[in-house]
Amino acid sequence: MKNPVAAAPGSLAAGKRSYQRLCEKCHGPEGHGDGTAVTEKQPPDLTDATWEFGSTDGELFAAVHDGTSPDMEGYKERMTDTEIWNVVNYVRSLASK
Repeated sequence: MKNPVAAAPGSLAAGKRSYQRLCEKCHGPEGHGDGTAVTEKQPPDLTDATWEFGSTDGELFAAVHDGTSPDMEGYKERMTDTEIWNVVNYVRSLASK
């Protein structure tokens, strides 16, 4: 699946807001998997080069949309597709820092 949303500043800013609201509690403020809501299984580090659920933008979209496990719920009921694509763009920007 091709990302239909350009990784422009507006998308990155919107993605960051959604990330802070819904993802940061587990994945941490910088995406290192060190959020305050981590209970048992450590969330993946979103800044490294090894991603089990996100080697492509489409895979990352599916992980956010549908979830990956009981620990990583899907957000299709809470976010629009465009909001998820914005998060994809933002998360990709974390990995490039």
